[in-house]
Amino acid sequence: MLMYRKRDAVLNRSKVADSAVPAALKDAMEKRLDVDRQEQEEARRKRNSVTLTLFYKIREVAIVVQKKLPLRELKAHVREALPELKDVSDDCLRLRKYLLDKNIPSTIIGCVGGVEDEDRAVEGLDYDSNIALETRPASLPPWPPATSSTLCAVKVWVSKDLKGLRRCHGGDTDMRGGLAEALDFNMADAGEEGGGEEEGLQFSVEPEVMYLPKEGKVSDLKEHIAALYGADIHTMVAARANRQFNDLAISLLESLSGRLKPTDYTPLEGENFFVARVPSEELALYTEHASTFNTTPLHAAIKRATQIVPCTFNKLDAEGAAAGSHCLYVDIMQPVSRLKDAISEVVGLPPDEFRFYRKSYTGLSENMKEILKLEHTAKEADFTWGGPRNRLVIEKGAPPRQGVHSVKIMWIGTHKKGMWATSRDGGTLQVEEKLTVAQIKTMLSQRPEALAKGEEKINLYEKNYI
Repeated sequence: MLMYRKRDAVLNRSKVADSAVPAALKDAMEKRLDVDRQEQEEARRKRNSVTLTLFYKIREVAIVVQKKLPLRELKAHVREALPELKDVSDDCLRLRKYLLDKNIPSTIIGCVGGVEDEDRAVEGLDYDSNIALETRPASLPPWPPATSSTLCAVKVWVSKDLKGLRRCHGGDTDMRGGLAEALDFNMADAGEEGGGEEEGLQFSVEPEVMYLPKEGKVSDLKEHIAALYGADIHTMVAARANRQFNDLAISLLESLSGRLKPTDYTPLEGENFFVARVPSEELALYTEHASTFNTTPLHAAIKRATQIVPCTFNKLDAEGAAAGSHCLYVDIMQPVSRLKDAISEVVGLPPDEFRFYRKSYTGLSENMKEILKLEHTAKEADFTWGGPRNRLVIEKGAPPRQGVHSVKIMWIGTHKKGMWATSRDGGTLQVEEKLTVAQIKTMLSQRPEALAKGEEKINLYEKNYI
């Protein structure tokens, strides 16, 4: 049923003159509108912002910036986050997308037609990303034009005898990641962890990043190295090494016309190659008898090189907070306890006074897993070669005892009428692996929260979190 009444022009006013609004109410309305505008602007900024994790040498810093900002402004944010770069000009600083899962820098950011456009909005940063930073001294010539979309980055370990040759100035700029520069001071540790210097064929611990055609052949790789070091491609032998789960697969690249990609369906970017110069009398081992490659000096040298991996971690200040970064070389066949002893010397704490965690494989995730089984080898603790960077987080504090786990307790009860269940936080309980279910129930029954509720019977359930 509808009811109508006549509208009174005086009593039923729909608009109030500004002069009739009390000053206090007007001020309150203005403040509310200002708050609304600020909240809307903040929400807009959050929608248009991305988190970038910067990797420079062994440092790792996260910054939040707006999407579509000019490259010049992005570099200014980078210098603010990394004070050591405050005197580096835009011309001497270059940003690349960083493939953390393969531990290799990729395409240059802000590049248009092979040249960086400092005033153009950066494309391709519409989501959280990892960024690798490259710097060069101002005294060196400018960087060559950026690589085109037909090239991709690969990691190449060059034998030390090849690197001992003169480097040709006509070749491309050394594209090693910033981590290699930071680790040069620590080469003695690599020898110590690897059991000292060995005679014969040797490779550097850190690779060079080179850019080759996506459908490149073995000849492209060898010619690129020949242009850098002035070596004869006919005295070089190349091999591809891949990590397949926890196993290492090393294959000889015999023919110059052979493809660098292992299969048609896998990308070349991020692949790992070893190139060495071999005496002429040994070349037959790598041509006529490729089936015996596993017994050659090159195969043995590659296995030795892939056994040593860099590991980065944070140092601690006097209060136990993170302060700076450090890197050690790790022999993945040595026990984790040896690595913890080495970290102990760096952070200045006994091994039983700090805990260490392995960071996740993505630079944007804060997920960490504590390393507890010190008797395991570093390989068993997931320290790998040819994959993501091995990153640790060090925290001050006594680690849990071996075989003891911290278990979260949640008390689940039933409403008195039995219509729904209730739950309450029960804190944590330190549980030894050797305890039985009955013993754990007894421990829980003696807790104050159980006594207060008069818990006579306790059932245990396991709750899995996704």
